[in-house]
Amino acid sequence: MEKTLKEHDNKGGWSNCDISDLVDRVADELDELVIAIISDKGNDSIINECSDVSNFCMMIADLVREKKDE
Repeated sequence: MEKTLKEHDNKGGWSNCDISDLVDRVADELDELVIAIISDKGNDSIINECSDVSNFCMMIADLVREKKDE
């Protein structure tokens, strides 16, 4: 997960992202994960898609935590 996040450091993080947009990204990445599993794209592909789903979920959790702490 961390490796994927570091690859996108130049995008500036997610603190200004809209939660509903991140939820849409989770759904998109989950679709990609299902496709990777069904089409037997291999372990690395499945692991990478799991990481993508997890990262977007983490971003949502982080934003919700920030709102709670305000």
